[in-house]
Amino acid sequence: MRWWAPYRWIGPARSVALGWSIAWIAGPARAAEGEPILAHLDWQGAICGDAAQFATRVSARTDRVRFVPRAEQVRLAVRIEARGPALRANVTFLAAGEAPVVRRIESRDCNDALDALALVVAISVDQRWRERAVAAKPAARPRPRPTPRRPAQLPPSSPAPEAPRLAPGEGSVTLPPSTLAASPPADPRVVTLPFPSRPAQPAPAAVVVALPDAAPSWSWAGGVGARLLSGASPEALLGAELWFRAGWERDSVFSPDFGLSVAHGSGAAVARAEGSVEFSLDAAALELCPLRWGTHRLRLQPCFASTLGWLRASGRQTFRAHSESSPWWTLGGGAQAIASIGVVTLRLAGGLAHPLERPGYRFLAASCTAEDCAAPAFHRVAPVVWSIGFGAGLSFR
Repeated sequence: MRWWAPYRWIGPARSVALGWSIAWIAGPARAAEGEPILAHLDWQGAICGDAAQFATRVSARTDRVRFVPRAEQVRLAVRIEARGPALRANVTFLAAGEAPVVRRIESRDCNDALDALALVVAISVDQRWRERAVAAKPAARPRPRPTPRRPAQLPPSSPAPEAPRLAPGEGSVTLPPSTLAASPPADPRVVTLPFPSRPAQPAPAAVVVALPDAAPSWSWAGGVGARLLSGASPEALLGAELWFRAGWERDSVFSPDFGLSVAHGSGAAVARAEGSVEFSLDAAALELCPLRWGTHRLRLQPCFASTLGWLRASGRQTFRAHSESSPWWTLGGGAQAIASIGVVTLRLAGGLAHPLERPGYRFLAASCTAEDCAAPAFHRVAPVVWSIGFGAGLSFR
């Protein structure tokens, strides 16, 4: 009968039920407080890597964020673009029912820009996580104020009997104890002190990110290259050139670039029945490239150019072997593509030009008849000449 006594199982069952109830109530609160922020990364910073690399940098600084492709709580729109020789990185925090918050970082290096941007994102996510954790906690029940204790009410005392009068010659008189009235105690005062409130937590310190110095307004580059010119002589002229560039760096498509180059080119000898001739060209060119598409690291620019120099033809194995020089002046345009890898600059340029003078060349004997002297030229400069060049050099800012 002792094993069937129901009162033996009342205590353990009540403890188990109480424990499950507390776990069921506290479980959702702890889960809501400990869950990370769900964030979606809208990445527009291919110039400095991909979104996965940036997400890894943020996760290394805080474990209170988890990146998801959809159903996010916060959307992080990251945009990184070049502004002259520096990089500008923006991150916008977008959440439902809240105004967008934008943070901006400028740096010369992708690694520094991504580290600073990841730090800003981690601090903002931690602050948002703490605010959500505070909101998820149940409101503290106010502690009841102690009720002041009332002083005990004393029963009304009977009036003290009239003191007897002493007769002449008597020394003293003795009163019975009942006739002595006890003096009432002092009224106690209950002082209620307010419950000390928890001091407000100070706001997190603002993030201070060191920005680089202002970018210079001008960039300089110079180098050497090879150049091919067709149309000035029967055979294409191949030579070398020395070039120098000065660019005005601006956060705009209108970022002009000025160029100066000096080139020398020569071609293979052209053989005819009357003899052979070799052509060479010495010229200097001025260029203006007013527009720019791309960044300071990789850009494409249309250009206007003018060339001034001398075109020389030297006769060989003929009756009157001598050299003849003609002025060379052209106007035209083209384009250049420049890629900067650190301080190394690679340049590819091409263009079309119209010679303002188009001399012709023919062989003449020591004495020629009118018909021989009027013979057509075996070569005349083309109305449109084209050129292409490739070079490498160093850049300075």
